Amino acid sequence: MKEYPESLITAFLTSYKPAEIMKLTGISKSKYYRLKRDPDFQRILTQRRSEIVKEAVLKMESYLTEDVEILQSIIRKPDTSDQVKINGINLLMSQLNQWKTTSEILDRLQALEDAQTKSEQV
Repeated sequence: MKEYPESLITAFLTSYKPAEIMKLTGISKSKYYRLKRDPDFQRILTQRRSEIVKEAVLKMESYLTEDVEILQSIIRKPDTSDQVKINGINLLMSQLNQWKTTSEILDRLQALEDAQTKSEQV
């Protein structure tokens, strides 16, 4: 795989405007569009974006227990209005459903990948 300067990668990750990227990196318009069409460069950007998202998700997961406890404490307060309690419970149930669905999809994907790996080894 080709090597690219970190400044190029960073500029493409932190800005979406072509003029801004060109100004930050000092590249020409034709170089900008060559990089946009370069599959190796785009693969690196996709990988880095994925890493950034994974890091953010891990950070959010680390606060999950605390956040649920805070929401539960608001729901349990006697002076919290019924509508706020309903909204809080609805939020918890909705998030739980999304997490369960995502977990099930990830488990199925992993099972498919494991099955494919096993069949390739045979």
